[in-house]
Amino acid sequence: MKKTEIIQLTFIVLGILIIVRTILATGDQLSMMIKYWENPSSSFEWVIPFVIVFLVLLSMGYILIRNSRQFANRVIMDEEETGKIVLQKSDIFQISLVILCLYFIVTLFPAFISTAFYLLVNFFNDFALFKEIWQQQIWTLLLYIFLFISLLYSRKFSIWLEKKLVV
Repeated sequence: MKKTEIIQLTFIVLGILIIVRTILATGDQLSMMIKYWENPSSSFEWVIPFVIVFLVLLSMGYILIRNSRQFANRVIMDEEETGKIVLQKSDIFQISLVILCLYFIVTLFPAFISTAFYLLVNFFNDFALFKEIWQQQIWTLLLYIFLFISLLYSRKFSIWLEKKLVV
């Protein structure tokens, strides 16, 4: 397998993981909503964000699966691959880093959406509460941004890591 094929397969597996976890989490959320649904008018305000997050997560999984080749080519963009595999240490580091970054990006995506939504709602509705919580919540957003940047610069980081770790 070529490096781009390995990365493409990783994107496909992560897309499937997002879709399956979204469906499972949605089932749990719906059962909790039905169980504790006392006043339908007060619970309706949570239905729209719930549906939006559900659709965003399903769309993200579908996009990862559908565009996995383009994403893989974007991550591994600096080299032409031949049919022969010759993997350097930096290539192994890059593949590992990409897989880890993608795993954590997918795993932390619900927390990222939840934190962003929570901050936005409090920014517009309860600014006093926003001023109290933004410092605690901003770390989730910064971690997510760091993972995304690490994914984009995985090649440069893996080359640097190979030079530093002469194994």
